[in-house]
Amino acid sequence: MRPVEAPAEVREFLASRHPEALELALWLRAVVLDAEPDLSERVYRGWDGIGFRHPDAGFVCAIYPRGPEVRLLFEHGARLDDPDDVLEGDGAQTRHVTVREPHDGLAGTLGAYVREAVGRRVLGA
Repeated sequence: MRPVEAPAEVREFLASRHPEALELALWLRAVVLDAEPDLSERVYRGWDGIGFRHPDAGFVCAIYPRGPEVRLLFEHGARLDDPDDVLEGDGAQTRHVTVREPHDGLAGTLGAYVREAVGRRVLGA
């Protein structure tokens, strides 16, 4: 995974609101952006998270720090295949993955989910 430097706004948001999850959230952010470099990010203070938008797919996913954990929420996660059985939630639309520690295997899995989420949205699937 290539390092992806966080903009000051992102780093400041995480450091001030979620210091206990700072490093894990920055790792997860790098995983998301490494999987799909066309994503742009934005701090959503009202949602208390960082959202990722694709120019063709629209809003795809977001990072939500929760204590020492970080959730990666997929806007249309209910449509995603889940062969690794990591998606949580049972709503009609969203699903999330709770990340408790960084590791390469998880990075590969999450990267595949991010790419699938973008691909499905671009294709309208």
